[in-house]
Amino acid sequence: TELIDIRDNKVYWATKLADNHCWMTQNLDLDLSHDRPLTSEDTDLNDGSLSGAYAENYIYDPETKIVTWTPAISAETINFSGEHGTVVLGWSSSNTLPVSANKIDNTGIGHGSFGNYYNWTAVIASNNSSSVIENTYSDITNNPNNSICSKGWRLPTISNMASSHEGSTNEFGRLNYIYNNNATYQVEKIFQAPLYFAQPGLINAFSEYRIDGNEPNNYWSSTINTDISAYYLAFSSSSINPNRTYSNSRSRGASVRCVAR
Repeated sequence: TELIDIRDNKVYWATKLADNHCWMTQNLDLDLSHDRPLTSEDTDLNDGSLSGAYAENYIYDPETKIVTWTPAISAETINFSGEHGTVVLGWSSSNTLPVSANKIDNTGIGHGSFGNYYNWTAVIASNNSSSVIENTYSDITNNPNNSICSKGWRLPTISNMASSHEGSTNEFGRLNYIYNNNATYQVEKIFQAPLYFAQPGLINAFSEYRIDGNEPNNYWSSTINTDISAYYLAFSSSSINPNRTYSNSRSRGASVRCVAR
Protein backbone atom coordinates (compact mmCIF):
# COMPACT_ATOMS: atom_id res chain seq x y z
CA THR A 1 0.00 0.00 0.00
CA GLU A 2 1.02 3.65 -0.35
CA LEU A 3 1.19 5.82 2.77
CA ILE A 4 1.52 9.59 3.08
CA ASP A 5 4.00 11.12 5.54
CA ILE A 6 2.01 14.05 6.95
CA ARG A 7 5.22 15.93 7.78
CA ASP A 8 5.94 16.75 4.13
CA ASN A 9 3.22 14.90 2.17
CA LYS A 10 5.71 12.53 0.53
CA VAL A 11 4.30 9.14 -0.45
CA TYR A 12 5.95 5.80 0.40
CA TRP A 13 5.27 2.18 -0.42
CA ALA A 14 4.88 -0.08 2.61
CA THR A 15 4.40 -3.85 2.75
CA LYS A 16 3.75 -6.52 5.36
CA LEU A 17 6.66 -8.92 4.92
CA ALA A 18 7.08 -12.57 5.87
CA ASP A 19 8.68 -11.65 9.20
CA ASN A 20 5.20 -10.38 10.19
CA HIS A 21 6.39 -6.77 10.33
CA CYS A 22 5.19 -3.92 8.14
CA TRP A 23 8.18 -2.27 6.45
CA MET A 24 8.66 0.78 4.31
CA THR A 25 9.89 -0.56 0.97
CA GLN A 26 11.30 2.84 0.05
CA ASN A 27 14.09 4.85 1.63
CA LEU A 28 13.15 7.69 3.96
CA ASP A 29 13.32 11.05 2.17
CA LEU A 30 12.63 13.47 5.02
CA ASP A 31 14.53 16.79 4.92
CA LEU A 32 15.62 18.08 8.33
CA SER A 33 15.57 21.76 9.21
CA HIS A 34 16.32 23.82 12.30
CA ASP A 35 13.28 25.90 11.34
CA ARG A 36 10.93 22.90 11.35
CA PRO A 37 10.64 21.20 14.74
CA LEU A 38 9.38 17.63 14.82
CA THR A 39 6.89 16.50 17.46
CA SER A 40 5.57 13.24 18.87
CA GLU A 41 2.32 13.95 17.02
CA ASP A 42 3.97 13.21 13.68
CA THR A 43 7.40 11.68 14.49
CA ASP A 44 8.76 8.67 16.39
CA LEU A 45 9.47 10.68 19.56
CA ASN A 46 8.55 9.06 22.86
CA ASP A 47 8.31 10.55 26.34
CA GLY A 48 9.99 7.42 27.70
CA SER A 49 13.22 8.59 26.06
CA LEU A 50 13.54 11.85 27.96
CA SER A 51 16.59 10.60 29.82
CA GLY A 52 19.85 9.82 28.10
CA ALA A 53 22.08 11.63 25.65
CA TYR A 54 19.83 11.06 22.67
CA ALA A 55 17.15 13.15 24.39
CA GLU A 56 19.28 16.31 24.37
CA ASN A 57 17.39 19.43 23.24
CA TYR A 58 13.99 17.77 23.56
CA ILE A 59 11.09 19.65 25.07
CA TYR A 60 8.34 17.77 26.86
CA ASP A 61 5.03 19.40 27.69
CA PRO A 62 3.58 17.52 30.70
CA GLU A 63 0.09 18.90 30.02
CA THR A 64 -0.21 17.90 26.37
CA LYS A 65 2.37 15.08 26.68
CA ILE A 66 3.87 16.23 23.39
CA VAL A 67 7.61 15.78 22.81
CA THR A 68 9.32 18.29 20.50
CA TRP A 69 12.73 17.99 18.87
CA THR A 70 14.25 20.97 17.08
CA PRO A 71 17.10 19.73 14.86
CA ALA A 72 20.43 21.45 15.39
CA ILE A 73 21.79 23.78 12.69
CA SER A 74 24.18 21.00 11.66
CA ALA A 75 21.18 18.80 10.75
CA GLU A 76 19.97 21.18 8.05
CA THR A 77 19.65 18.99 4.96
CA ILE A 78 22.41 19.66 2.42
CA ASN A 79 21.50 19.49 -1.28
CA PHE A 80 24.18 18.00 -3.50
CA SER A 81 24.63 16.47 -6.92
CA GLY A 82 27.37 14.57 -8.71
CA GLU A 83 28.78 11.16 -9.46
CA HIS A 84 30.96 8.65 -7.58
CA GLY A 85 33.72 10.46 -5.67
CA THR A 86 31.90 13.79 -5.40
CA VAL A 87 32.69 15.70 -2.20
CA VAL A 88 29.46 16.68 -0.41
CA LEU A 89 30.17 20.27 0.56
CA GLY A 90 28.96 21.02 4.07
CA TRP A 91 28.89 17.40 5.23
CA SER A 92 30.46 17.01 8.65
CA SER A 93 32.54 13.99 9.68
CA SER A 94 31.25 14.39 13.25
CA ASN A 95 30.27 11.23 15.10
CA THR A 96 28.11 13.18 17.54
CA LEU A 97 26.32 16.03 15.70
CA PRO A 98 23.36 15.36 13.36
CA VAL A 99 23.92 15.71 9.59
CA SER A 100 21.69 14.98 6.58
CA ALA A 101 21.89 15.36 2.80
CA ASN A 102 19.68 15.06 -0.26
CA LYS A 103 21.02 14.04 -3.69
CA ILE A 104 18.98 16.33 -5.92
CA ASP A 105 19.96 14.62 -9.18
CA ASN A 106 18.72 11.22 -7.99
CA THR A 107 16.41 10.00 -10.73
CA GLY A 108 15.07 6.96 -8.87
CA ILE A 109 11.35 6.97 -8.14
CA GLY A 110 9.09 4.75 -6.07
CA HIS A 111 10.86 1.69 -4.68
CA GLY A 112 14.07 2.73 -6.46
CA SER A 113 14.33 6.15 -4.83
CA PHE A 114 17.62 6.68 -3.02
CA GLY A 115 16.00 8.84 -0.35
CA ASN A 116 18.14 11.02 1.91
CA TYR A 117 21.44 10.27 3.65
CA TYR A 118 21.75 10.68 7.41
CA ASN A 119 24.48 10.12 9.95
CA TRP A 120 23.45 8.01 12.93
CA THR A 121 22.98 10.94 15.31
CA ALA A 122 20.40 12.46 12.98
CA VAL A 123 18.67 9.10 12.57
CA ILE A 124 18.02 8.77 16.31
CA ALA A 125 16.71 12.36 16.40
CA SER A 126 19.54 13.65 18.58
CA ASN A 127 21.51 16.87 18.59
CA ASN A 128 24.40 15.28 20.46
CA SER A 129 25.00 11.53 20.82
CA SER A 130 28.40 11.86 22.52
CA SER A 131 27.37 10.01 25.69
CA VAL A 132 25.56 7.16 23.93
CA ILE A 133 28.38 4.68 24.33
CA GLU A 134 26.98 1.37 25.65
CA ASN A 135 27.07 -1.54 23.22
CA THR A 136 23.51 -2.86 22.86
CA TYR A 137 24.11 -5.76 20.47
CA SER A 138 23.21 -8.30 23.17
CA ASP A 139 20.47 -6.18 24.79
CA ILE A 140 18.52 -3.96 22.40
CA THR A 141 16.24 -2.81 25.22
CA ASN A 142 18.88 -0.12 25.77
CA ASN A 143 18.70 1.11 22.16
CA PRO A 144 17.64 4.72 21.64
CA ASN A 145 13.87 4.71 21.54
CA ASN A 146 13.43 7.74 19.25
CA SER A 147 14.01 8.23 15.55
CA ILE A 148 13.21 10.43 12.57
CA CYS A 149 10.72 7.86 11.29
CA SER A 150 7.11 8.93 11.10
CA LYS A 151 4.86 8.43 14.12
CA GLY A 152 4.05 4.74 14.58
CA TRP A 153 7.27 3.67 12.83
CA ARG A 154 10.78 3.02 14.13
CA LEU A 155 14.31 2.06 13.14
CA PRO A 156 15.05 -1.64 12.58
CA THR A 157 17.20 -3.46 15.14
CA ILE A 158 20.31 -5.63 14.79
CA SER A 159 21.15 -8.06 17.60
CA ASN A 160 22.92 -11.29 18.45
CA MET A 161 19.68 -13.26 18.20
CA ALA A 162 19.78 -15.96 15.51
CA SER A 163 18.08 -14.91 12.29
CA SER A 164 16.43 -18.34 12.10
CA HIS A 165 14.31 -17.59 15.17
CA GLU A 166 10.79 -16.37 14.48
CA GLY A 167 10.51 -12.83 15.79
CA SER A 168 14.29 -12.39 15.82
CA THR A 169 15.41 -8.89 16.81
CA ASN A 170 18.22 -9.23 14.28
CA GLU A 171 15.71 -7.79 11.85
CA PHE A 172 17.83 -7.21 8.75
CA GLY A 173 19.32 -10.67 9.24
CA ARG A 174 15.84 -12.14 9.57
CA LEU A 175 14.82 -10.69 6.19
CA ASN A 176 17.99 -12.06 4.61
CA TYR A 177 17.25 -15.48 6.16
CA ILE A 178 13.68 -15.56 4.87
CA TYR A 179 14.06 -14.06 1.42
CA ASN A 180 17.69 -14.77 0.54
CA ASN A 181 18.22 -18.18 2.19
CA ASN A 182 20.69 -16.52 4.57
CA ALA A 183 23.14 -16.19 1.66
CA THR A 184 26.00 -13.70 1.94
CA TYR A 185 27.15 -13.78 -1.69
CA GLN A 186 23.79 -13.82 -3.43
CA VAL A 187 22.03 -10.49 -3.20
CA GLU A 188 19.70 -10.30 -6.20
CA LYS A 189 16.63 -11.20 -4.12
CA ILE A 190 16.99 -8.24 -1.74
CA PHE A 191 16.69 -5.89 -4.73
CA GLN A 192 13.48 -7.56 -5.94
CA ALA A 193 9.89 -7.72 -4.75
CA PRO A 194 8.81 -7.56 -2.02
CA LEU A 195 11.96 -6.09 -0.34
CA TYR A 196 13.05 -3.60 -3.02
CA PHE A 197 16.26 -2.51 -1.29
CA ALA A 198 17.80 0.29 -3.34
CA GLN A 199 21.52 0.72 -3.95
CA PRO A 200 22.09 4.35 -2.95
CA GLY A 201 25.75 4.08 -1.95
CA LEU A 202 26.87 6.22 0.99
CA ILE A 203 28.71 9.33 2.12
CA ASN A 204 31.97 8.23 3.69
CA ALA A 205 34.10 9.64 6.52
CA PHE A 206 35.86 11.91 4.01
CA SER A 207 32.55 13.50 2.96
CA GLU A 208 32.69 11.74 -0.42
CA TYR A 209 29.62 10.36 -2.13
CA ARG A 210 30.55 6.80 -3.08
CA ILE A 211 28.56 4.53 -5.34
CA ASP A 212 29.79 1.66 -7.49
CA GLY A 213 29.59 -2.11 -7.53
CA ASN A 214 32.20 -2.48 -4.78
CA GLU A 215 30.99 0.24 -2.42
CA PRO A 216 28.68 -0.92 0.38
CA ASN A 217 25.13 0.34 0.59
CA ASN A 218 24.28 1.03 4.24
CA TYR A 219 20.96 1.01 6.11
CA TRP A 220 20.97 2.18 9.72
CA SER A 221 19.67 0.29 12.74
CA SER A 222 19.10 1.70 16.21
CA THR A 223 21.69 -0.64 17.76
CA ILE A 224 24.81 0.88 19.33
CA ASN A 225 28.28 -0.57 18.79
CA THR A 226 30.78 1.85 20.38
CA ASP A 227 30.94 5.52 21.28
CA ILE A 228 31.67 6.29 17.60
CA SER A 229 29.88 3.51 15.74
CA ALA A 230 26.51 1.86 15.29
CA TYR A 231 25.28 -1.26 13.50
CA TYR A 232 23.80 -1.27 10.02
CA LEU A 233 22.94 -3.53 7.14
CA ALA A 234 25.73 -3.40 4.56
CA PHE A 235 25.71 -4.87 1.08
CA SER A 236 27.40 -4.42 -2.29
CA SER A 237 26.29 -5.70 -5.68
CA SER A 238 27.69 -9.15 -4.79
CA SER A 239 27.65 -9.63 -1.02
CA ILE A 240 25.58 -8.84 2.06
CA ASN A 241 26.41 -8.59 5.76
CA PRO A 242 23.49 -7.70 8.07
CA ASN A 243 25.82 -7.21 11.08
CA ARG A 244 28.61 -5.15 9.52
CA THR A 245 30.06 -2.20 11.44
CA TYR A 246 32.77 0.39 10.89
CA SER A 247 34.82 2.17 13.53
CA ASN A 248 33.65 5.58 12.32
CA SER A 249 30.22 4.50 11.19
CA ARG A 250 28.20 7.17 12.99
CA SER A 251 29.77 9.83 10.77
CA ARG A 252 28.77 8.12 7.53
CA GLY A 253 25.77 9.14 5.50
CA ALA A 254 23.53 6.10 5.15
CA SER A 255 19.93 5.27 4.30
CA VAL A 256 16.88 4.57 6.45
CA ARG A 257 14.10 2.00 6.14
CA CYS A 258 11.46 2.28 8.85
CA VAL A 259 9.43 -0.58 10.32
CA ALA A 260 6.04 -0.25 11.99
CA ARG A 261 5.92 -0.34 15.80
